[in-house]
Amino acid sequence: MGRAAPPGRVGAIPGVYRRALLAIAQLIERGQRAGSIESTLNVAAAAPVIVELAPMIVQMKFSGSTRGEITHTIQSLLRGYLVGHGDAAVSPATPARRTLRT
Repeated sequence: MGRAAPPGRVGAIPGVYRRALLAIAQLIERGQRAGSIESTLNVAAAAPVIVELAPMIVQMKFSGSTRGEITHTIQSLLRGYLVGHGDAAVSPATPARRTLRT
């Protein structure tokens, strides 16, 4: 059998983590074919990172972040993680500046 799901919300339900990885990997590959995601991005390395970012992405969406801000955050985190692990191939993100509302 495959690798065990990491502890956390996604891994708490049997099979959900594996299905989430597959779905994200398919989306990445579709983006690579369409040219919206670099073809050199390591799908196997990026998919788990994106799955684990899902709660943060949802929180950003519900807190009013724009699609551009969310995209910038995902690209920045992927680049930081994958560069540190020798799998860098994430397009440079356009800086998005946001101030906290009080």
